[in-house]
Parts: sequence; structure tokens; C-alpha cells
Amino acid sequence: MISEIQSFVDDNAPRSRFDPQTLILLPPGSRQLPNNTVRQYLHRLALAAEATAAESACSSILAGQGSESDDTGDVALWLGKGDFQTPELVLKGLGLNGEIKMTDFSPPAQLAGLLGELKDAFSFRVQARMTGGVVIFFLLGRVEGAGWGGLAGIAEKVVALEGQIQLLSELHNRLQTLRQIPPLLLKTSITPLSTQALRPEFQQVKEIADTIRTEPVQEALRTARDSLESDSRDLNPNLRRENRKRRRAPSPESPQPYIGQEDKTTSLFPANEDEGPLKFEGLSSYIQDFNSKHEWKLHLWRRTRGLADQATTILRFTIPDVLTAYITLVVATNGVLLTESLTTFSPREKKSPHSQSEFGVYRSLSEQMAQMVQSQPGVGLQGVVGLLCAYGGLFVERCRGCERVLSSEGHVPPVVREWRDGEWAARHVSCKQRC
Repeated sequence: MISEIQSFVDDNAPRSRFDPQTLILLPPGSRQLPNNTVRQYLHRLALAAEATAAESACSSILAGQGSESDDTGDVALWLGKGDFQTPELVLKGLGLNGEIKMTDFSPPAQLAGLLGELKDAFSFRVQARMTGGVVIFFLLGRVEGAGWGGLAGIAEKVVALEGQIQLLSELHNRLQTLRQIPPLLLKTSITPLSTQALRPEFQQVKEIADTIRTEPVQEALRTARDSLESDSRDLNPNLRRENRKRRRAPSPESPQPYIGQEDKTTSLFPANEDEGPLKFEGLSSYIQDFNSKHEWKLHLWRRTRGLADQATTILRFTIPDVLTAYITLVVATNGVLLTESLTTFSPREKKSPHSQSEFGVYRSLSEQMAQMVQSQPGVGLQGVVGLLCAYGGLFVERCRGCERVLSSEGHVPPVVREWRDGEWAARHVSCKQRC
């Protein structure tokens, strides 16, 4: 097998030679076996590795349960005298190349005595290139006064696939971080984004693109493609569980009466049965009563510069360290206060009620509230204040849909509030659209 792998590196290069009597593999260009003492030691080592692997129900003790082929057991390897103190020098001596990973091999009791005779021992594995993911394992050391030798084994399937799955999983996780970059580039902002400010995002895209083009990732992608083409069962993302329980067919002689199903509806605002419509004359008392019962505060807002608009009344609602909201009220013909508009800002922004926040979270929050007010234009002040109170846990409350605080798209908290079953339910915009 190693000779076949060497042919992928250079078809014209000399191949390793295997001696079936002593179970010793010699490097390319070498035709001389070690002296009789070393030869007997390596032969005993190969036989002990074979017996130990058989007891463990695998073909290679070095590869462990990742070795499935019966013709890829461990063999003795003799490199001879020379400088083979690192994996790179070992691969160079064997005419191989690939991705190296050091391993920590704990020898079983049957091998501990024989392997203890190796000095400066080390173990590693290498994923050979252009072989469909074959992994070669090495355990080498110095045989006193003779040269470098040890064991070599091959895993053709499981270990290689585990490494490729881990590689693609890590790549998938990195790709998920890129999903927040397009919204960052496209969102509107008071101060335009400069190329210098976006340099880290572009560098992140470039690094992931370079990773995808590397040979190990391309090899893993080719393996995944071949696996999909050979067997694509159970990979349908829209596959639904089928209810295979046998159902009894209705009897035509005894028709069942129709039972109407109660429609489950969700209202934008809860029904305000305990409190009547609030008029302008009762606004001051309502504000005082609300502030005395809640830690969040409600105040009248007045323009400090310019002429005040006598036709509208604006309230400032504050949740410390969470948000500041401005509620614009108008008086209906019957004297009832109705909400005309609603705008939110971060708690430290000094903005007028008719502007917009510099932060995307609060702009999205303002859009959601504006849609609710426009969809139910007759909503009173009490309903809007009750909605704002539901945002006390804006940055810690989990979405009812995905059970996450930050959404996977845009990385924003759940800014949507839905009145369901007597309470406000938090949702991300994307989760609401999927409902």
C-alpha cells in the first residue's frame, strides 16, 4: 500500500521494498536488511503488533478501530542510520508527503516491553495526498547502535473520514460568521462606513476563501461529493416524519357530526378591559400613577429649542441601560389619546423624537413597533406602554422560536413582541417570518 502511495508523489521515483519473511519495510533505494539482531527484534515487534491488533478486533494497532481492511496491518519499518528525528525527515526518506499530525500512542502491555527498547521514540500520522483520504501511522525510535526503526500502519476509512468531517465542520462554523457581513455592508447608517473600517471583514472573507482552496479541504469536499453521489438517502432537509399508525376508516353508515374548531388568533395588543380609554385630562394622573408603581419612568417631553407643536403630545419612556422611547400622541374627536408614532433609541443617544437611532437594533425595534401601531391605529397609550414594558429583557430574553438570544442572521436580539396566551412572547424577525 505504501508503495502505491509513493507512486502518487512521483511515478518515476524508487519504491519501498517489503520483505515478507521478516515483515520489514525498507525505504526507497535500500536493498539491505539490518543485522540479524535488529532483524529479529523488528520481526518480533511486527508479530506482537499483529497479535495485539487481532485481540482488539482491528487490523492495525497504531490506527486502532479506524483500520478496517485486512491487508493493511502493521509492519516493521527500518530506515537505517541517518537523521530521522522529525516526521518531516521520515517522510522525506520514504518519498512521501502530506498533512502531519503528532499522536500520543499508549502501547498495550503486550508491546510495552518491545517498544521500550526504542530510544527517542515518537509517533505521528500523515494524511497522504491524492489517495482519497488514506492515513499512515508511524511509531519510530532509535535502535541502540544500529539506526532508526519501528512500526507503520494504515487506516483507509474511519480515521480519514473523522478528520475530514471535523475539517468540514470547522469550515462550516467559520462560514456561519460570514452571514453577518452582508447586513453590515448593506445597512443604512448616519455615518457612511469607510473601506478602512471594513478591512477586517474583507480579510476574514479572504482567509476563509484561501482555506477552502487548500488541498485537505478540497480532498474532503471531493470525498463528500462522491459519498453523496453514491448514496444520498436520508439527506432530504424537508423530510417529514410520517405517521404510520393505521387509522380506522370512518363508517359510512354512521356519519360523524361536525365539530367546529376554535380559531387560534393572536392580537397585536391585549384587550384593555380593566382600564377605560385615557383622555388628555387624565394623562398627568396616569403618568404619576405609573411612575409610582414601576421602576421604568414616563415623562412629558418638551422641545427646548424652536417653537413647540401644540397639536401633539410627546412622552419619553425610559428603561435604564436598555432603551429610550418617544411616544407621539394625538387627541381623537372624542377626546381619547391615541398613539400616532413610536421611536426607540439607545439609552445614551441624544436624539429628537422625529429622528432615528444610529444603531441597527433600535432602528429595527422602531420598525416593528411602527408596524404594530399602524396595523391597529386605535391603540391607546396604555397598550403602547404595556408593549414597551415587555422590552425590559431585550438583551437577555430568549426567542420563543429558536431559543437563542441573538439571531443567526444579523446577530440581533428578539425585537418582535407577540401577545400570546396572556403574555408577551419574544421573537426574532426571521423566526416570526417562518411561523
